[in-house]
Amino acid sequence: MKKCFLLFVLLSIFSCKKDINEDSVHTKNQVISSLISPHQLTTDTVFFSYDPKTRFEDYALVHLKSKTYGKDSNCSAKFQLEFFQKRRLIYSAPLSIKGIDKESEWYGKLELDSVASPLRTITLGYPACGYIHDNYLYYIKENQSQFLFHWNSMSDGEWGSWGEIITGTADDFYYRHITFGGGGEEDNDESIGIAEYSDSIHFKKTNNHWALKYLTPKDKVYRQSKQSYEAFNSGK
Repeated sequence: MKKCFLLFVLLSIFSCKKDINEDSVHTKNQVISSLISPHQLTTDTVFFSYDPKTRFEDYALVHLKSKTYGKDSNCSAKFQLEFFQKRRLIYSAPLSIKGIDKESEWYGKLELDSVASPLRTITLGYPACGYIHDNYLYYIKENQSQFLFHWNSMSDGEWGSWGEIITGTADDFYYRHITFGGGGEEDNDESIGIAEYSDSIHFKKTNNHWALKYLTPKDKVYRQSKQSYEAFNSGK
């Protein structure tokens, strides 16, 4: 499990207003604007690359279409996602999210290949430890584009919970969910944690049809181990 601040670096994060000049876009790990405003709707740009020369060749626009606030002041919103490659619209789809924290931000990440991959994750969450993030996995490739999967993640110092694509190709890959939390109370050792693995899933595309198969019971831990934070990270 990575430190909380490293979580955002690994997500290949960029977020900015649609109408800003390209040359003014902040570089790595600098985020422009917040998503939730009490007075106006917004459009945010999500990049999948750090390279300032190529980031506008592959990005997504997130249009906030409507929002409502519940009794707990959490925001539920409807968005329209638009994925662009070389400034050409490749795929557009609606997205509804409940329970959005104020000033949450968008992040983008390529999966399996950090340079060129049709698999990309778009994440929404407040950029601080202890907040739950929503992660949406898409396959973006011309007329084959579609949404694949959603999971939640959270980071709090050395502990957290997240999903990851662990092996395979863009058309045939495996996913699992991991939780690493404190487990050394009985040993009075705060450096010891318990790693739990659940939801091992096989994704496979055949003739533009995606099959999702759970290899382990859904939401059930299938493997658990107690180890130090250092040992857990060195073994990943």
